[in-house]
Amino acid sequence: MSTTLRNNVKPQTYTRGIIQTTFIIFLVFISFEYISSRYEILIAPDEGPICLPEKVFILDKMSFPEKDGFVMFTAKGLEPWFTDGMPVVKYLRGSPGDEIKVMERRLYINGVQRATLNDTVLEKLKVTDMELERNEVIPDNKYWVMGSLPPSLDSRYWGYITKSQIIGKAYAIF
Repeated sequence: MSTTLRNNVKPQTYTRGIIQTTFIIFLVFISFEYISSRYEILIAPDEGPICLPEKVFILDKMSFPEKDGFVMFTAKGLEPWFTDGMPVVKYLRGSPGDEIKVMERRLYINGVQRATLNDTVLEKLKVTDMELERNEVIPDNKYWVMGSLPPSLDSRYWGYITKSQIIGKAYAIF
């Protein structure tokens, strides 16, 4: 006859239950660590320039954004509108090799008109539309980002962001 514990539970069954429970707890912990290191929920602040109508995003830090999708990047040299290091979400509209042309207040990407310059933004920046004119190809490791609202402060006014500024791909929730 085999040895039994109280309530007629066999030692092997008891040990197997502890091992299974420990393994499940370990899997849950590892899954949580993976998900929390890869994904983050972000809420756009109410202050600062309004660039997108969406306010809540999920950030995937391990996916690179696709053209015309949302990109999250860290601001660099965009003060006083965005402090250095602040996460910013915009649409990724241009990537290396794309042609950017700003002429007569209109923005063209690869020959397609995508936006115009905004008078309110020009006044805030104290620049003229002539100062922002350009006709160039986006260099390697540089990206063109834009908001979807007319007064969006974006690449039309400051130029490119670098690949090293990109945090990941963002998904709009609301």
